[in-house]
Amino acid sequence: MNIDVQRPERAQPIGVFLYAESFLRSAQALSACREDGTLSLRFEDPIYYLYTHSVELFLKSFLRAKGYSEAKLSLKPYGHDLSNLWLESINCGLAPHPVKRAIMEQTIEIMAPFATSYEFRYLATGAKTIPTLDALGEAATYFMDAVKPICLASLQNAVDSEGLQKRADK
Repeated sequence: MNIDVQRPERAQPIGVFLYAESFLRSAQALSACREDGTLSLRFEDPIYYLYTHSVELFLKSFLRAKGYSEAKLSLKPYGHDLSNLWLESINCGLAPHPVKRAIMEQTIEIMAPFATSYEFRYLATGAKTIPTLDALGEAATYFMDAVKPICLASLQNAVDSEGLQKRADK
């Protein structure tokens, strides 16, 4: 028996954006503390995870602003697949500055396999080819900057719609 259960949306695009921003800021804070010596970590993977997850959530916030449901974004081909989230975002009109776009595309190409394999979540030994934390942090900021206006506009549209609805109800 296959039952299709409609799950209510847990967060609006701006909520997903702000959640992504929190992951980004957490990664930046940990990276800064590690760099200045106030934090000693045996592994950098938790910081890489925070940066990579922020990128995933920024892309999902953009797609949510374009009308994609949480349920759709949680399933294949999206889920944790940065490559598919990126391609769909570009197809839906995400248009960062060309220089930043090249850096963002390179970041996706390098980091996507780690996101889908959960390699930063769970200990995985062996050599890795990954960007420096500074480079990944800069790229994650580009993702934030690229999707922020769209997420803010979706918030304004929701507020405007709510106001129109309240006026119509009177």
